[in-house]
Order: sequence, then structure tokens, then C-alpha cells
Amino acid sequence: MGSRRGFSQDGMADRLNPTLESKGIREHEERLRKALPSRLTAEKKAEEARAAHRRATEEAKLTQEKENEHKRRMEELAQLHHMKCSECGLDLQLEPVKEFELTAPTCENCGGIFITQKQIAEIRAHYSVSKKVARLGRAVISLIHKDRKPKEPSEQSQSDSQEVSTLAAANVHYMKCPMCGLDLHSERIEEFEIEAPVCEGCRGIFITQDQVKAIKEHYSVKRKVGSFLGAPISLSKKHREKG
Repeated sequence: MGSRRGFSQDGMADRLNPTLESKGIREHEERLRKALPSRLTAEKKAEEARAAHRRATEEAKLTQEKENEHKRRMEELAQLHHMKCSECGLDLQLEPVKEFELTAPTCENCGGIFITQKQIAEIRAHYSVSKKVARLGRAVISLIHKDRKPKEPSEQSQSDSQEVSTLAAANVHYMKCPMCGLDLHSERIEEFEIEAPVCEGCRGIFITQDQVKAIKEHYSVKRKVGSFLGAPISLSKKHREKG
């Protein structure tokens, strides 16, 4: 009897083990099925992150290449047009501009002068007057402007081959900044009451000898107007002090 009961218990254990084992397998498979979407989602997000990183790297590379190309182009333009006259294409030489008490690139052929923004400020300071006087000065000044056209070299001073070379230089450098090589555009310079080519990059201006004289005359008139207006004010002040 005891032996039969023991056999019966062993047989029941044998029957239960496969059931427990299959249950454990099913639970494990269920956990895997539940974990699979999360794992796939994580892998998808990781792949998207890698793809975004690749795109960002490629875009940064393209941007850097464009910046390098732009920088190279600007350097080429600056080198091509450096110290070349914006009117006739000939070489500019640093010469003193006595009217403004400064030194600037000057063309020996047409007399054009290139003035930087810093030098414009120096000219303004050299001829400094009050805004009120400046307005009155503008009211009494009238400047005549001539159309700017490329000047052809004199046939008496150059050979035929030199003429061709000079005209080619004029075409290459005409209305190009002699400092940075970018285009010059004609603009109204209210400070000097002239119209002159202005660089779209460094904002330097290219002026003729006639415009140099006009600027000097412009400030000379403003000073005279200022002195004329200042005289009654000075007399009135002295009169009040005496009173």
C-alpha cells in the first residue's frame, strides 16, 4: 500500500512537471511579446537619432563648404581688384590728399580717390560743424554732378597695345571696390552732398578730384554760414552781460 501510494505520488509529480514547464514557457513568451514593441520602439528611435545626426553632420559640412567657397571667392575678388582704379582700372598709389589732411589710394590717370569709412569719419571730424549750421549750409549750396563714365587713355601717351590693355583693365575693374573687390553702387552721400560710387561691402567711396574740391567748398560754406550766424549770437551775449 505504501509502495502504491508512493508510486502514485511520483506519477502525479511526473504529470505536473510538464504542465508547469509549459506554463513557464508561455509566460516567458508572453513577456517577450510584451517587451518586443518597446524594444522595437527603442531601436526605431535610436535609428532616427542616428539618421538625424547624419543629416545634421552633412548639413554642417555643406554649410562649411559654402562658407569656405564664399571666403575663397571674396579673397579672389579682393586680390583681383586690389588697388585698382574703379574708373579706369589702372593702379592706385597712396598719395596725400591735402584737402582732407589724409593719405588715400589715388589714381594718377583720372585722379580718382578711394576713401574708407574710417577716413570719412576723419573728414567729418576735420570739418565738424553743428547740425543747424549744416542744414543752413545745405540750403545755400548747389553742386553740379557730372555723369561718371570710363575714361579712355590718351592716344598720344600710350601705344596701341597699351591702349587695349588699359581698356581691358577698365572693363575688369570698373565699379569694383579697390579694397575688397565687391561692386560699387552710385549713392547719394548726404554728409558731403555728392553722389558717388559706394562699396556694398566695406562702404568705402570712390570720388573724383572735382568732388574733392566740392566737398572742401561744401564745408567751407558751412563754416562761413556758421561764423555769420554766430556773430549776432555773440554780440547779443555781450550786450546782455553789459546790461
